[in-house]
Parts: sequence; structure tokens; C-alpha cells
Amino acid sequence: MKLKALLILFLIFAGNASAQISDAFNRDLEKNRVIKSEKPVRICAPSRAGVLANPPLYVVNDIEDFNPTSFSAINPKDIESMQVFKYSEAKDKYGDKAKNGVISVTLKKGVKLLALYKVLGKIKKRDLNLPIYINTEKLIIREGFYLSENKIESVKVIEKPTDKIKEERYIQILLKP
Repeated sequence: MKLKALLILFLIFAGNASAQISDAFNRDLEKNRVIKSEKPVRICAPSRAGVLANPPLYVVNDIEDFNPTSFSAINPKDIESMQVFKYSEAKDKYGDKAKNGVISVTLKKGVKLLALYKVLGKIKKRDLNLPIYINTEKLIIREGFYLSENKIESVKVIEKPTDKIKEERYIQILLKP
């Protein structure tokens, strides 16, 4: 009986420890399909629950408050290098923010990142609190969201719902393919 209970516990914990790979950063949001690329951006982790509860610090071109959902708006071909640091390696530079590790990305020269507030610069002040959609995906967390300047096709306030977006009014940021 004890052996069965131990075996069940082992299988539960072993299942949670398997690595998970996400293609969320390599997805065409408008067509909801995976973008084929020679070098897709993939962040692997021991378990999804562990990463969600204790996320690493994402640093892109020395921007420390980088929201990882911003990777969807960066072309993988624009990435010069990617490095992963454990806390012991990154604590001197980033302090306690690096306690769960650091994923550092350096973009190629000439790739300019714009903070969300700069992207929304031409939107009227009264509309800034409207929901934001990147293509057809709703942006949940605005803080630390950056877009690659050369990926932005248009930014506008939409006044009517569509088949994919049911909101009456919203800000839509369309990205180039």
C-alpha cells in the first residue's frame, strides 16, 4: 500500500518537472498560427507553474522592466544574442530583482524599441484607457510593454466591434508580418 502511494506521488511530481516549451513568442497574432523561423524565440523552463510564480527578470537592451509578452512584437531575426544567468551570476548587476535568474537579450544595432506610451503618443488622452489589442490579441499587462519600431504598421482607435474583437471601442496596434 505504501509503495503504491509513493509511486503515485512520484508520478505526480515527475509530471510537473518535465520541461515545457512555448511558441507564444513565435506566433502570428492576427492569423493565430506559428511563425516558421530558423531561430525561433523559445523560453524553456522546468515547469510552467514555477515560472509563473517566480518569473525571471527579462532584460532587453538594458531595459530591466521588459514585459515578456513584448517578444511577440520583436522579429527573431532582430536578436543579436540571448543569455541566461543564474542569480549568483547576475546579483551584482541587478540585485534582488535577479533572484529567479535573468534572461538577457541584445538586439542588433539599429533595432529601436518603443515603450507603449510612445507608441500611443498620437492617441487622444481620453482614449488612453481603452483596451489595447495587438493585432487581435488583447494586451493584458501594459507595464513594461515595448514594441520594435520597425514592426508597427498602424496604431488607431477602432469604433466598432469585429468578428474577432467584440469591444465597442478599443486601440488596435497592427504589426507588420
